[in-house]
Amino acid sequence: MLRPKTTFKLSLRLPPTVDGGRATAQLRALLEADPPYNARVTFDADCGATGGARRRPRRGWRALPTRLRMPRSGRAAAWMGEGGTIPFMNMLGESSRTRTVS
Repeated sequence: MLRPKTTFKLSLRLPPTVDGGRATAQLRALLEADPPYNARVTFDADCGATGGARRRPRRGWRALPTRLRMPRSGRAAAWMGEGGTIPFMNMLGESSRTRTVS
């Protein structure tokens, strides 16, 4: 038995530094290229959002957590990177970089 049509929705979370538009274009090319058994594959993207990534703090700020933690615990602060594809975070970051202060 052959199915006349199969539809599925694919949802991905991208690392915050990946451009959503480029990722969407690459995913389209990958999924539509050379489908098996003469199938016809079409890709319709709802959206391709770019997340927000925080810039590294300046040198003085990076040392602050360790200076605050050392007297109490005797150990340096641990660093962990975290992020996600939250489109409005990218918009906020872009607006703060383009805003001028007078």
